[in-house]
Amino acid sequence: SAPDARGVSGRDARGRGINAVTSRRLGAAVVTVFGLPAPPEGRAYQLWLIDAGPGGSAAPRPAGLLKGSGEGDPLVTGGFGADTERLAVTLEPAGGSPRPTTNPVVQLALSDP
Repeated sequence: SAPDARGVSGRDARGRGINAVTSRRLGAAVVTVFGLPAPPEGRAYQLWLIDAGPGGSAAPRPAGLLKGSGEGDPLVTGGFGADTERLAVTLEPAGGSPRPTTNPVVQLALSDP
């Protein structure tokens, strides 16, 4: 149980979005995406955690690969911290990347109430 669990959701103008239930206390998030097409052959959608850093955002940290388009298939990720300010999804090689190789296809800003 996570008493600090909270849901957050966002959608862009194209109808693509991210839903997340986060717990900073447990350092975890459950994330689903929607509105993305299936990735091309040999590619996969990868989730990133982006922390606040001095003078801006820190480098994105890999948080896992989504299955197919990611629709309806939750990804549970650890490493969610007090400074995590954004989630982002990029299109990467099928095995994932240590850092993003493309611009995000969808992002979600997180803010504490």
